[in-house]
Amino acid sequence: MTGLLLVLAASSLGLPVTVAPDEMAEAHRWVAGKFEGVRQVEPPQWGLAVLANFGEPCRNSRMGRPLTIGKTEYPRSMFCHAISKIDIRLPGPGKSFTALVGVDSNPQTQAGRGSIVFSVTVWGKEAFRSKVMSEGIAPERVHIDLGAATEFLLEVGDAGDGIIPAAGRS
Repeated sequence: MTGLLLVLAASSLGLPVTVAPDEMAEAHRWVAGKFEGVRQVEPPQWGLAVLANFGEPCRNSRMGRPLTIGKTEYPRSMFCHAISKIDIRLPGPGKSFTALVGVDSNPQTQAGRGSIVFSVTVWGKEAFRSKVMSEGIAPERVHIDLGAATEFLLEVGDAGDGIIPAAGRS
């Protein structure tokens, strides 16, 4: 706040005031956080950065039970809701990404409710897109070459029917 008062004082004296771009960016972040409810999270150097999700992704279980895609339980997994965007940041160049993706069988999705489309973007280009998947369907295998990328994006779309739980195993 002192910086703002000094700028006002300097401008009232007729002195020129120059605001650097990084100062304006910080001011915009502050306003968004204080008045618009925008949560500011510093992205990690490496790890997962959740860009969009209904709550936090769940690791290795959902509500205390392993994820189930089709008829198979996956004790090592990641659960997130559609619509999700998760930025994966690697500590070094990546060779490949392999996973199984599908809709978790749970009370919200049983009887075939809910559908997803899963995609992976590398170097700004879509490297994989699943077919439309729903509960009870066997998982779809993902295997893509990362081409030494240090970052890639995982997305779960709702395939047009809103927020319904989706699951992935990698």
